[in-house]
Amino acid sequence: MIRTLTTALFLTFVATVYGQQNPVEWSFSLGESGGTHAVLAEAKVADGWYIYSQFLDDGGPIPTSFNLQGMELVGDPTESGDKISGFDEYFSMDVTKYAKQASFSQGFKVSDDTDQVVGTIRFMACTNKKCLPPTNVDIVLPIAR
Repeated sequence: MIRTLTTALFLTFVATVYGQQNPVEWSFSLGESGGTHAVLAEAKVADGWYIYSQFLDDGGPIPTSFNLQGMELVGDPTESGDKISGFDEYFSMDVTKYAKQASFSQGFKVSDDTDQVVGTIRFMACTNKKCLPPTNVDIVLPIAR
């Protein structure tokens, strides 16, 4: 009984601590150019926190990535923002990360019967001393016709 109560209290504490730490706010929009749509994901990153590039070597932080369900991806993803590249003491390797703000984009084609974009963006947020677990944020955007 005590073990169960202790475990429940610990899990509640962990969920509360991680639940209260939300250092990244995301907004999503759609663009279109030449018959190709693009998802634009914009991140506002709290002071002292970073999120990571889509283009990282294995063995370090989790790169930011798109997962668009049922979409034919077009072209390479792009990114921009307050970029910092170089050796990272926490991961003991070279990384590219973003502070304060970042924008990520992925082009795609849709079929005639598709009326919305559904997917996720996965990212990892860290300070110079700690990282939160990788997080998925849902993307649901209507496609205007």
